[in-house]
Amino acid sequence: MILRGTALTCAMIAVASSVARASIDDNRPFVRVPISNPAPDPFHAPAPTPDDLKVRAAVDRGLAFIVSLQQPDGCWRNDAGQKIGEGYVRNELDVPHIGVTALCCMALVAGGNAPDQGRYASNVRLGLDFLIQNQDRSGQIKVLGSRMYDHAFATLFLAEIFGMTRDSRIKKALQEATAFIVRNQVGVTIKPDGGGPEDGNQADPERDKARTGDNWGGWRYEPKQLDADMSITVCQLQALRAARNVGIAVPKVSIEAAREYVVGNYNDDDGSFAYQPQFRYNRVSFALSAAGIVALQSAGRYDSYRDGDRLIDLRKALNYLHQQRPDQASNFQPRNCAFGFWYGHYYAAQAVHQYKEVNPKMWQVWNDKNRRHFLAMQRGNGSWIDEIGTWDEKRNAYATAMACLILSIQNNYLPIFQA
Repeated sequence: MILRGTALTCAMIAVASSVARASIDDNRPFVRVPISNPAPDPFHAPAPTPDDLKVRAAVDRGLAFIVSLQQPDGCWRNDAGQKIGEGYVRNELDVPHIGVTALCCMALVAGGNAPDQGRYASNVRLGLDFLIQNQDRSGQIKVLGSRMYDHAFATLFLAEIFGMTRDSRIKKALQEATAFIVRNQVGVTIKPDGGGPEDGNQADPERDKARTGDNWGGWRYEPKQLDADMSITVCQLQALRAARNVGIAVPKVSIEAAREYVVGNYNDDDGSFAYQPQFRYNRVSFALSAAGIVALQSAGRYDSYRDGDRLIDLRKALNYLHQQRPDQASNFQPRNCAFGFWYGHYYAAQAVHQYKEVNPKMWQVWNDKNRRHFLAMQRGNGSWIDEIGTWDEKRNAYATAMACLILSIQNNYLPIFQA
């Protein structure tokens, strides 16, 4: 069973609730920093229900499986590829994978581990070291054919760990990784105006918008591309939000431009979100719509709002998720977990969880279904499977990490998941 000590629980629940921090003693590897709003007392938390204990046991088996696949250098391996049409095309087979490594590390942290505490502390440290060691001079975290989404997941993980440790080495890597995301936003050229890094202005917004059109403010698979898409934009926005939560400077114009890009993908008719603005009424999906909601939440919009003469209706968008959920039936088969299944559920769970302050019942219903369905889909060795891992239960770290993250959201150990 994973260590769940009082100090660890309090610190992880509270991390990033404030960016005002005390001075840091860099000689201490894991600094607990006082905050203004104390965390809830775990001794007075509700006792776990029998269902809670079943979920915890399932996650523990999943984490043990994940750890069994970690390589001596700290990475996790996976096929590297991309979605083309309705399938997943593999460009590299069984290679060190930045994105999967970051997700596996986040799953370990979401399960109650930290760089110096918990059963899997050494695994978290190894994964952290691998990511930092593979950051190049531009700030990008990459190996082989890594893409922007890999970098974003790695940046998100660095932000969560920096919030817990205040370690200067992690801070430097996080600052450089964050700056790399900002520099590679489509059509947004930041020109410092003499103020702080958050106060930079766009150098020539009209020129940049004319040059990039509907793609302005988003991100794409590779750096320096002039088009963008929702699947890449959401993970960059989450990384920027996490970095900003722990005191890393992020230009306001970057967040505002990204929000404008996301709104351009919103379908007023049914509340869905599209892959790109030009496909707003025909290339929509459960996964993209979940990503769109989380992207807006990451940009500070947690409920419906008006954008000019348009109503961006998050309730309608969440209803779309309920209607389009791929595993509507309880007998859904793991072999049907196509490319976007776990990706979509990863964002859908966050979207509904973030909305629970508006509608708590919606989260309860959604989470109950997640628990029933996902526990039934777990394999005997503790893994979960999907198309990205070739449905191979012996090596599917990605699907297993995603399932563990989703089932651990309500633990609130990762600040990015907190409502």
